[in-house]
Amino acid sequence: MKRLNTNLNNKQNDVSLLDIVRHHFRGKTVTSKKIVEKVNNDPVTNGIYSKKYLNSGILPRLKGYYGSETIQKVEKGLYRIN
Repeated sequence: MKRLNTNLNNKQNDVSLLDIVRHHFRGKTVTSKKIVEKVNNDPVTNGIYSKKYLNSGILPRLKGYYGSETIQKVEKGLYRIN
């Protein structure tokens, strides 16, 4: 089974948070709350993050991808994942 790589650096056989988000939401517009729920319930993360950590941690970690082709902020709390 692949293991979670929390650095967002994709190494062979690792899965980043961005990979998980893209897997679940590619081509969809979703709220930040939905992203947090899906990531926490994903079998790769296996609930290792607390909800509080995800709320304060996952979106800032993915912030480097805002405005890029990958994650586009539509409005406050609403994101389009490509």
